[in-house]
Amino acid sequence: MILKRRERFIKVKQAYETLVPYIFKEEKIWPASDLRKSSIVAVGGAKGGIGKSMFSTNLGIYLSSLGKTTVLVDLDLGGANLHLYLGEWSL
Repeated sequence: MILKRRERFIKVKQAYETLVPYIFKEEKIWPASDLRKSSIVAVGGAKGGIGKSMFSTNLGIYLSSLGKTTVLVDLDLGGANLHLYLGEWSL
């Protein structure tokens, strides 16, 4: 049990270290006049099977239907299945 937790922690740490350079990058992509207000919405819960992925999928589809640029990221390293809700059967 402790070994599985350690392995999971290592995977999460590696994923975090991979994403950090992209998240905190200081490079400007758009001119200042083109910047729009953006938001990050995080969906989480302490228990599995309560509908986080389904809620996230529906929220993403709704925001996209409003014309918002939408990105969904499933950070469940053990059982990511968000792609299944979106109709993708393989990654």
